[in-house]
Amino acid sequence: MVIRGLLRAAWRFAAGGITLIFAVMSFNLCRPRPEPDRLGPNPRILEQLAFLEWSSQHGGPERMQALFPEGAFFCHALRSLAWTRVAADAPRDGALFRSALDAARRGLDSMESQLDAFPSTEGLSPTHGVFFAGWINWTRGAILSLGVRDSAGTEMETAFRRDCDSIAAAFSSAGTPYLESYPEMSWPSDNVVCIAALRMHDFLYGAKFVPVISEWLLKAKQRLDPVTGMIPYQSHPFDGIPMEGAHGNSQAVILVFLAEIDPVFASEQYRLYARTFPAHPLGLWLAREYPKQKRGLGNIDSGPVLFGVGSAATMVAMAPMRVFGDAQAADAVRSSIDALGLPFTMAGKRRYALGMLPVADAFLSWAETVAPYTGRIAAAPSLFPHKAWRLPFLALSAVIVSLVWAPLLLGRRRARKP
Repeated sequence: MVIRGLLRAAWRFAAGGITLIFAVMSFNLCRPRPEPDRLGPNPRILEQLAFLEWSSQHGGPERMQALFPEGAFFCHALRSLAWTRVAADAPRDGALFRSALDAARRGLDSMESQLDAFPSTEGLSPTHGVFFAGWINWTRGAILSLGVRDSAGTEMETAFRRDCDSIAAAFSSAGTPYLESYPEMSWPSDNVVCIAALRMHDFLYGAKFVPVISEWLLKAKQRLDPVTGMIPYQSHPFDGIPMEGAHGNSQAVILVFLAEIDPVFASEQYRLYARTFPAHPLGLWLAREYPKQKRGLGNIDSGPVLFGVGSAATMVAMAPMRVFGDAQAADAVRSSIDALGLPFTMAGKRRYALGMLPVADAFLSWAETVAPYTGRIAAAPSLFPHKAWRLPFLALSAVIVSLVWAPLLLGRRRARKP
């Protein structure tokens, strides 16, 4: 009897825990999205960035660096870009603008400090390869777009112009649109960021790199993934021929920056993305890592892939959805992530998954704040969530909770019988 009582108590405790988890997930899934404050940034974004600032001071980027090669770099880059968008939405004469600008500049400084950890990229063209050259110069351009012309801004502008010239020279002398990120390794997404940095230069300082950008677009359109028609995930480092077709995580990033370069081509690519990568297990709005007709395992970029759904692909999926006008779909993705990621706020700091993966928080912050810099993109909604899209997950949650409690309720009923 004692053992049976202990087992019943343990089952009751486990059932209570499972019920609590599904209750929180369901609440997060159904919680109304706050209307954006037209007078300033979303408070939730500020809470997420507060956590990222705290994490950057307590070893978060270093822990992420141990997980994959650019872990620390992405923590700093995405945090800096999110702060830049906060500054852009804040009143210019307010304290928030200045603090956001300072945080964005600190993030950029941290990005540049990471270069010493990658000596193998020093001999590449452009220097340090297109991955570092692209993200650093794009971040510089984003900060410069805020229009602050102090001594730090002047120094940053000089570096931005210099490196844009270096990037343009590298692409002009190459026979491929996809230069090396690391020795003998090329990823088109990194190249797209580089070309977007040139477009940012022309937006800020006048047309200079139009021929380079046009030539790059021509070459890129000749080297699309033959299966999906999209820009590939990986290409041959010397001729740009696709080596690996489009992936969900890289395609989402590519689309955000391609929209800056050529909105028409980007819209065409987005429509292909919208038909290929969104996934709806149990009604949730998530994203595949691989196209529907292909199966694959997770890799260092994709993170875990479960039943075809990619963790990284899902985290960044709302970024292109926001850029191309699929606001309802972006909200559905965010609500689904809130359900699965179990976010919570403590001491004004919002984090996901107990804050164990700050690079994930950084990607989410960037994806939720991303917006075009160099021009307005014509909205072309392609994804329309059904009004009852949450119902399958809620129904399954109710079934699981009922099954967990059923043995206890049946046991209690038997005990009451004479």
